[in-house]
Amino acid sequence: MGALLALVPFRDWLYAAAIISLGLFAWHTYHKYEVAVAYAATVKTESAATEAKARAAIAAADDYYATTLKTIQETANVNIKVAQDQSTALAGRLRQYAADHCGNTVLGSSASATPTGAPGASSVDEAVSGVISAAAHDNAIVLAERAERDSLTGK
Repeated sequence: MGALLALVPFRDWLYAAAIISLGLFAWHTYHKYEVAVAYAATVKTESAATEAKARAAIAAADDYYATTLKTIQETANVNIKVAQDQSTALAGRLRQYAADHCGNTVLGSSASATPTGAPGASSVDEAVSGVISAAAHDNAIVLAERAERDSLTGK
């Protein structure tokens, strides 16, 4: 057998070794390519699943925040309406009081001047005028803030 192998020139052995080496390298490279393709497919499916979970979590958070915002806005609208009603009622009561007792012309009442002999009538007039103007000022602020909120929320 050694004699038969001796008949094959050394150059042919080198060619055979080179061809076998190239074949093994090609097989190794193809195997690495298959592993890379399988890994890419796995990563793609995992990424899609993770993205779907993230989208679902974001949608749930958006729904929660939208519901919470709607509740807050409804509560704020009710509170603003109550505050406006109270402010308007208080302003009306104070104007009536001023018209009946103080005769304050700043408020537009048609009552006569301050009754004579009433102790501290001018300080009461000033206090009532201050409360009325404060209530009107608060009402104006509430209306301005509500208009600003509505412009920001798109109402």
